[in-house]
Amino acid sequence: MNALLKKELSALERMTVDELREKHRILFGEENRSRHKDFLRKRIAWRIQALAEGGLSERARQRALELANDADPFEPGLVLCGDAD
Repeated sequence: MNALLKKELSALERMTVDELREKHRILFGEENRSRHKDFLRKRIAWRIQALAEGGLSERARQRALELANDADPFEPGLVLCGDAD
């Protein structure tokens, strides 16, 4: 990781929620309703690194889609509850 990238990532720690939300809008091209600083920081940091160093390979993207398609969805209306005893 180069020095400029490290500097940009460490600057996220000093940003306010509103600044993080604006940075998110710039990087992702859409608003984010979250006001959770850690969530915003992590999402923005991932995007900055992906743009600088490359994101997932096409093979990794395809595999992720396969896994998502193979997942067993819950039956609509199914209620999960644990045994209290």
